[in-house]
Amino acid sequence: MPRSEATNERMRQRAYRAILDAALEVAAEGGFHAASMRKVAERAGVSKALIFKYFASKAELLQALIASSLTGAQRAFAKAETAQTPAERLEALIGTGFDFVREHPDFWRLISQLRMQKGLRTLLGGSLVSAVHGVTQQLEDELRALPTPSPSLDARVLFAAIDGATQHYLLDPEHYPLDAVKDRLVDMFLHLQAQEEDPS
Repeated sequence: MPRSEATNERMRQRAYRAILDAALEVAAEGGFHAASMRKVAERAGVSKALIFKYFASKAELLQALIASSLTGAQRAFAKAETAQTPAERLEALIGTGFDFVREHPDFWRLISQLRMQKGLRTLLGGSLVSAVHGVTQQLEDELRALPTPSPSLDARVLFAAIDGATQHYLLDPEHYPLDAVKDRLVDMFLHLQAQEEDPS
């Protein structure tokens, strides 16, 4: 009995997801340039020919991988905006950044490698840069609502602190105090609000 179109579509989606997951693992382990289609196919448990049915090139596979991962990150940050007050939303945004690196370390390892490589912005079509600007704007909006003395600058300092902490965490995830660093950042930036409200 032939499979239904719905069954075929589910199989296609599973294969597509398996290829993306395998590509992420292989690229995070050895770097994107060393992530051959053969290695990705072996890790995904599919043929190399099947990968080329979905992706015309390794660059196209990378673009799809980054786009998929960034979509997940954007959904996570959007959920943080449902908190009631600016302070709660800021805390949720900071927490989301730390939670996402803990839950998706391979993605962050890959991003760390790629963003230092020449031509990344062209290859990714600006998607990574746009995502960074989007999160920066979210942080700035909440800092402005608190308010803090310099919301635009403070948002960039805060994002840099989150980014730096994630890099340190990836170097030594077993020992880096990610939660304690997150709590300290929240305290520091909410303290800016208290200073603004009571300068004495």
